Amino acid sequence: MRQAKELGFTLAEIRELLELSFANSDYSHIHQRAENKIRDIENKIRSLQQMKRSLRKIV
Repeated sequence: MRQAKELGFTLAEIRELLELSFANSDYSHIHQRAENKIRDIENKIRSLQQMKRSLRKIV
C-alpha cells in the first residue's frame, strides 16, 4: 500500500482497487482506473517539466 501511495494513488483509490481485485469482478474497470492514473501522472510530469524549464530560465 505504501508503494501505491508513493505512486500518487489516494487512499480511496487504493481501497477501491483492492476491493475490486478481491471481488473477482470485471477487470476492465481496474484496467481503466490504472489507465486514468497513468494519464494523470503523465500530466503531472509535463507540468513539473514546464516548472523546471521556467525555473532554469530564472537561474
